[in-house]
Amino acid sequence: VQQMVLRPFVAMEEAKEVKLTTMYVLFFGPVMPMGVIPTVMSRVIDSSTDLVKLLSACRQPIPKPAKLLHLSHQRFNVGIVVAAVGWNVCLSLITYNPKLYQWSSELQWMLVAVMVGWPA
Repeated sequence: VQQMVLRPFVAMEEAKEVKLTTMYVLFFGPVMPMGVIPTVMSRVIDSSTDLVKLLSACRQPIPKPAKLLHLSHQRFNVGIVVAAVGWNVCLSLITYNPKLYQWSSELQWMLVAVMVGWPA
């Protein structure tokens, strides 16, 4: 009876937290590398306290197949790695490039087309 009073533990919400932290580290890590250390440490602490939360503060879930969760996480990982590579290339070519204004206009337009995703 006491289990019904507690709120349910939602695995998809926990997976969403992991995904958001991964995005934060991959996209903002190149801009502010020292921010990665506290972010990863907070994620480790949060992950270790989730077990306590699951056992004491949340209603224990009924086991279900996690195929959707695994598929979603795999596709997210592939997409985020591709996006992070593109992000880092754009940062290197645009933000950290002091001679961008000396590039020819065709090369600049090609860079814009690649950034936007148009076929060049």
